[in-house]
Amino acid sequence: MESQEVKYVGVDCGKKSIEVVRINSENSLERRRFSTTESGINNLLLWLTLNDIVGLEAGSQSFRIAKSILNKGVQVIVLNPGNLATIYQSLKKQIKKTLSRLRDSYNVFQ
Repeated sequence: MESQEVKYVGVDCGKKSIEVVRINSENSLERRRFSTTESGINNLLLWLTLNDIVGLEAGSQSFRIAKSILNKGVQVIVLNPGNLATIYQSLKKQIKKTLSRLRDSYNVFQ
């Protein structure tokens, strides 16, 4: 019997392939690759569960794929790529600051 726990799935749509990552309950990552053909998308739909919440970046193929996922009854969020870049840059700056602070703290304690 499948778990009823919600799992998050990130989808990156390319011209020829769809890269997919599911975050499992123990924070392990489950990676898959599907083709963008009709049979590849059907395989993606078979792999997804009704407990998944799927996020994908808006792009040329994203809405076609999102519609197929929605028709299966799986929740889909289509994300603005401009916002993703802003979030990424913000996180990148925070990580650099944190690493810098850790380095400085390490030097003080030596």
